[in-house]
Amino acid sequence: MYDRRYSGSLIVACAGPENPPPEQTVYGEMRCRSGAQLKFTSADAKLAFDNWSIDELVPKDAHVLLLDPTLSDFEAAIENISRELSVFPQGETGIDLYFAGHGLPKSGALVLRDQALSAADYVSLIEENMASDKGIRGISMMLDSCHSGAFLFEAMVALQGREETVRLYDGLCSSMHDEKSWELSFLEHGAFTFTHFHQGNSYVSPAEFQKAIDEQNHKVIVKCIQGLVASMADPATFLTQGKQHSIDCVKGGGLTTKTRGSTDINELDQPFDVEMIIEALRRSIK
Repeated sequence: MYDRRYSGSLIVACAGPENPPPEQTVYGEMRCRSGAQLKFTSADAKLAFDNWSIDELVPKDAHVLLLDPTLSDFEAAIENISRELSVFPQGETGIDLYFAGHGLPKSGALVLRDQALSAADYVSLIEENMASDKGIRGISMMLDSCHSGAFLFEAMVALQGREETVRLYDGLCSSMHDEKSWELSFLEHGAFTFTHFHQGNSYVSPAEFQKAIDEQNHKVIVKCIQGLVASMADPATFLTQGKQHSIDCVKGGGLTTKTRGSTDINELDQPFDVEMIIEALRRSIK
C-alpha cells in the first residue's frame, strides 16, 4: 500500500447476511458475497494479515485481525491501533483497512455482524482517534466486498475539508459501485483477494488447463489460475466471467478500472459528490 513510515492495519472478515444460490462457471462454483462464507472471508483476511503484518517498525498490536466482529469490536480496534501509533510522529503514520465480506447496495457500507459501517462514519472514526491535531493521518483500503467502489467514492467525498487531518493515499476495490463481488468455492477465497496476493508466473499449459476443467480437477485449476494471473489486466473479471471490475485508486485521486478507463477526481469541480465521480468514470470507459 502507500508509503507511510509507521503503518498499522485493521484486517476484517465477515459472513454475508444472505443465502443466494451459487452460480456455475467453467471452473467451478462461485457465490455472491452477499452470502459470503466466513470460512472463505477468513482465509482472505489471514492472507492479507500475513502480507501486511510484517512491518517491524510498529508494535505487533498495531496490526489487528478481526473475524466476524461487531461494530463495537471494530471501533475498539481502531482505538487500539491509534493508541499504538501515538508514540510516532502523527504525520508519518497511517492505517490500512482490509475488509472481506458484503457491502450494501448504493453505499458499499461494510456489513459487520450486527450492523453496517458507512464510509463517512469510518473516516470520522479515524479522525476521532487521532492523538494530536498536528500531522496528517494517512489511510488506505483494500475491499473485497460487493459495491466496494461505492464505499471508496463515499470516503473520497467525506474526506473533503479534512485535508489537514486525514488523507486517502491508496485504495483497491474488488468491484464497481453497482457490482457485486464473488468468491469461488474451488479457490476457497474471494476472486479479487486470491488473484491480488498470488501474482502468478504467466506460463500455463493450455492442454493441462483444459484437461483440469474437463475433469473438474480443482487443485490443478487453482495452479493454472495462479499462473494466468500475471498475464491479465484484471484476473478477477476473468474468473467471474465479467461480473466484477476492480478499481485502483492512487494518491487519493487517480481512479483506474483496469479493463475500462481512468479518471482523476482532482480535476472535478469542487466540492464533488459521488454522482460526479461515477459520471467521470463512466465517461472514461473505453
